[in-house]
Amino acid sequence: MIGSLWIAREVSCHCGRRYRVVADKETGKQVDAVEETTVTDRVTHVRRPDEQSGADAPIEVHGVDWSGAVNAGKHAWWAKGRRDGSRLRLDSLDRGDSLEESGQDRDRFLDAVVGRIARLERVAVGFDFPFGLPAALLNGGTWTEFVASFPSCFPTPESFRSWCRERAGGRELKRVTDKVAKTPFAAYNLRLYLQTYFGIAGILAPLCGSGRAVAPPMQSLRSDVPWLLEVCPASTLKRLKLARSYKGRSQQNEDARRIILDALCERDLLAVPSSRHVAAMVEDSGGDALDAVVAAIATACAVGDQQFPRARPWHEDYRREAVVWF
Repeated sequence: MIGSLWIAREVSCHCGRRYRVVADKETGKQVDAVEETTVTDRVTHVRRPDEQSGADAPIEVHGVDWSGAVNAGKHAWWAKGRRDGSRLRLDSLDRGDSLEESGQDRDRFLDAVVGRIARLERVAVGFDFPFGLPAALLNGGTWTEFVASFPSCFPTPESFRSWCRERAGGRELKRVTDKVAKTPFAAYNLRLYLQTYFGIAGILAPLCGSGRAVAPPMQSLRSDVPWLLEVCPASTLKRLKLARSYKGRSQQNEDARRIILDALCERDLLAVPSSRHVAAMVEDSGGDALDAVVAAIATACAVGDQQFPRARPWHEDYRREAVVWF
């Protein structure tokens, strides 16, 4: 104990250094990271893929269409619903800046998201940003160590992307799960690196790095904290054979959003939403509102699977690289 602070854990950084990570007791936010010369890993949440979770899957699920933009709250969307058999019943669909204590500013939005998740218990939340990096870029250690040390190793998004590109020899390497899920971009791609950076530094580090949430299958399931899942709406739509050009202001784009929505209901993946939620999904030209709902559906399907948290097909690199649930 150091005043109002507590030491979350001692970690071995993926870039080769060792740190003692110190977090605020109340918020879980990292406030310091002291480099160490020797360290012992005291906490690991990684479970064997054949272990039973021992925790019933939550009924309440959320899907978040993420943004790393400066005005992230304006672009992000949050869907909340309940699993009802194979269907998702949508309870709410809100833009990021309308969340409690949120706003358009990225820092304010991040604080609101962390605060909202920290207040939850029996829920699963799907985020559409990469939860990890290719194993070829990492020096060792567990996934929990990786996220806990991430903000200290990379003070800016640019330092993160530069390190990845240098480490990869200028190539854009994908994780095993990216290849399986057919995600569009590598985690540090120019179009995605801001989402990756602020997702890991702003959400995973303060929550999963401090034990206030878990991210399966890299960490053990617990019934007293939220479960955070990496999802990819584009991959889910590909799996469902619903991929089409739905992002844009044209009538064709709007028709595509309506077709996707109708198909999700017809396939019994989504209970017929309220007229207000339908309007939000169809009228949002960026497709972000629809993506949030697809993210929630992917999350519901994942945790409802009896094999969860064992991803199929299983690969050992999932322990360190993370898994896209689609």
